[in-house]
Amino acid sequence: MKKIFAFACTVAAINIVCSQTIYNVGPGQTYTTIQAAYNAIPSNIGSAYIIQLESGYNSLVETFPLIFTARSGTSATNTITLRPGVSGLAISSSITAAGIQLTGASYVFIDGRVNSTGNRDLQIINLNTNGRCLSVKDGSSNCTVQ
Repeated sequence: MKKIFAFACTVAAINIVCSQTIYNVGPGQTYTTIQAAYNAIPSNIGSAYIIQLESGYNSLVETFPLIFTARSGTSATNTITLRPGVSGLAISSSITAAGIQLTGASYVFIDGRVNSTGNRDLQIINLNTNGRCLSVKDGSSNCTVQ
């Protein structure tokens, strides 16, 4: 019995790792903006999605605010993660609202660590003194910023 249980856990762990889709954002990548990558995620997801900022990403190409809305099928394993793929990147806005808005979104992770490991490196900045960097509203749940 113990061997069967251990095997089942191993298979589950492998499935989680293997079922990720990475959307690369930056010059020469599939997507040039975070919002375009987020909008490309299906409205009903069945696996994890990663929006990864690559070398040369510059938030000047973004139209703020970035709005992350609900996706059906999100769960503890079917997450949406925004993270840098290289160090030294920033998401910088200058608006009176929040630069990034989680609006009814669930299981969205903003992970400032390069490739989700090591020290936090991604900066999220709003240069407007009346603005905010991030807002979580309209029933958003199970979201993490690290």
